Amino acid sequence: QRIVLSPNMRHLERAFNASKYGAFSEAPVLEMMANGNQLSITAAYAPFDLKQGWASGAPAFQQAVLGVLAPHMSGLDDQIEAATLLTPPDVAARYGSAGGHWHHGDIAFDQSFMMRPVHGAAQYKTPLPGLYLCGACAHPGGDITGLPGLNAAKQALKGA
Repeated sequence: QRIVLSPNMRHLERAFNASKYGAFSEAPVLEMMANGNQLSITAAYAPFDLKQGWASGAPAFQQAVLGVLAPHMSGLDDQIEAATLLTPPDVAARYGSAGGHWHHGDIAFDQSFMMRPVHGAAQYKTPLPGLYLCGACAHPGGDITGLPGLNAAKQALKGA
């Protein structure tokens, strides 16, 4: 089960605006998934190049995330046994994802829809013969839908 915490579209825009200026939102948009007693949280729109630097900014960002959650989860502080925060530079270093994007690329207009991940490699087929993209970087994007793989397979079969 997936839960997204964003009261409205205006809130979503304000959270994004902070990242455009090298800051994180004091009320970030959260996407959460539970697995047993573990809660995985993705906080949207954290900038790769945080103006104050992630070394000093990470604790404040984690507190902002918990601040959004606290009103919805009674006794939250008492329930936390351990927490790990992966900042965009952490994601880039650990997974080789440029810009620290967990969907393998910026969700920007020039990398969205049929242009995902880039212009020359849209529609799953790449300039390299026989190479098709089918991961989170391909349309319609990540999560666990399987649609990028299905669409890439259809394109590969057309070329066979």
